[in-house]
Formats: sequence, C-alpha cells, structure tokens
Amino acid sequence: MGTILRLYLGRNHIHTIDQNAFRNMSNLVELKLTNNKLTTFPKIIGCPKLQRICLENNRLRRLRYDSFTQLNLEELMVSTQYVKVTHSKHADNNDQRERR
Repeated sequence: MGTILRLYLGRNHIHTIDQNAFRNMSNLVELKLTNNKLTTFPKIIGCPKLQRICLENNRLRRLRYDSFTQLNLEELMVSTQYVKVTHSKHADNNDQRERR
C-alpha cells in the first residue's frame, strides 16, 4: 500500500481507528477524516511522510500528545470541537477511571 498519497475517509460514520490502520502507508502525505464520529485518535505508526491530518467535525474530546510523534506533521486541523491534549500515562489512567 505504499503508493497511496492522499486518503479521504470523510462522512463514513467512523467511530474508532486502530493504531495499525495506516501502517506501512509509507508514501501517505495527507489523511482526511472529516465529518465522522471519532472521539479519540490513535498514535499513527508507519507513515513517515504524513504531513497533513484533518479531523474537523468529529466528536474528539482528547488527543494524546504522542499520537503524532513519529510523523513529519506540518498541519493538524481539529476545528469545531473541544479537544484536550493529554500525556499518554495520564490518558491511560483517566480511561481506566472512566470505565469504572
């Protein structure tokens, strides 16, 4: 799947994304997930050229600070939602408390 440069998955009622969903898309430069139902966003692995992620019009409430550390990200669009950035260990602790 190394030949995909741009992936547009808007308006697909996506609720969750697996951490490995974009693994080995080594040439991916743009990912658009606008107008879905995402509440969180995973750490992206295997996309070293990914420069642009658009998450506008979702239901995001929390982004982990390490979600984008392995990327060459230049632009992250998250408008029209309230997003709290958390450190991964804090997010894990909060997730466990919310499940109880």
